[in-house]
Amino acid sequence: MAYVTTHRQNTVERVSLQPDGNGARQIVAGEPFDEQLVGPSSAAWGRQPGDYGRVAYVTTDGGLIAPPTDDLVRPARLLRAELP
Repeated sequence: MAYVTTHRQNTVERVSLQPDGNGARQIVAGEPFDEQLVGPSSAAWGRQPGDYGRVAYVTTDGGLIAPPTDDLVRPARLLRAELP
């Protein structure tokens, strides 16, 4: 599995890397819309024991490039996310 930030969709997705070409995707953060997760641009796994694959740190631009439908730019953030 890979975790992908989707900047314009304001989500974090889990993507299957199976060689069958299926590429199944599942949104794990940001749906329904989460005002804190606007413009996710990068993510990295936590470095504490047990964090890898479970705790991620996600940077956002607050919608500077692509604000959500309300056209409000929010502050950029560094978020700690516990993923399923």
